Amino acid sequence: MKKKAIFLLGIMLTLTLTACDYDNGNGESSSSSSIPSSTTTANLPDTLVKSYYLSANNPVAEYLQNNRIKEFFDMWFKENIDANAMPQWNYDSLAEVECLDHSFVSFAYEKLYTLTFTTDGGKCGYIIISYIEDGPAIKKWSLHESTPYLYDLNANSEVIAAALQATDIDLPTATATRVEWQDTEKNLGDQIILFEDGKGDKYVYFLGDDNLEIKKQ
Repeated sequence: MKKKAIFLLGIMLTLTLTACDYDNGNGESSSSSSIPSSTTTANLPDTLVKSYYLSANNPVAEYLQNNRIKEFFDMWFKENIDANAMPQWNYDSLAEVECLDHSFVSFAYEKLYTLTFTTDGGKCGYIIISYIEDGPAIKKWSLHESTPYLYDLNANSEVIAAALQATDIDLPTATATRVEWQDTEKNLGDQIILFEDGKGDKYVYFLGDDNLEIKKQ
C-alpha cells in the first residue's frame, strides 16, 4: 500500500475566469463545450457509477471545459511532471473528492474535485483542485503522477467489480466516493474509493494498491 503525504494547504494560486465566454486569441468569443458523460460498465451497477462522477451539466464540469482552464492545467503539468509532454485531460473522470480521517470524519474546508490525465508517452496521474463559486474560480490543491495506475473508478472497473463480489456489500444500494483518507497520527494519507451500501457498511479500495482488494471497515 503506497502512502502519500496529503497537501492540506495546497498551492494558493487562484485562477478566475468567466465560466462560459472568453477570447480565444483570434478576437472571437467562444463557449465551453459540454463535458462527455462517463462511460458506464456492465461490471458495476449504473447507480453506483453515477454516484461517483460529476454530471455533465454540473457547473464545475462546465467551467473546467474552458480552454483557458485547460491551458492552466497544461502549464501546471509541464512545470511539475514533464515539460516535453502534452497531457490529455480525461474530463469524463471528473469526480468530487472528500477528505476523511480514519474515523470517516471530514476535515476539508473547501469543495475539492479530481481529474485524471494521460500522455502519449504512457504517463498518467491526477490533479485535485478546489472550486470557488464566487467568481467562479479554481485553486490548485495537488498534482500527482500515478504511473502505471490511473486513479479512476471506470479505469479499474473490472478489478473493482470482482473485488466487490468477494464482499457482502449490497451492490444495488451502494454508492462510490473518491476520498483522500488521512492517518491523522502519522499525517499520511491514501487515495481510496469508498463504497457504502444501504446498510451503512463501508468498504475501501486503495488506488494504486497491487493487492487489488476491497476491505470492509
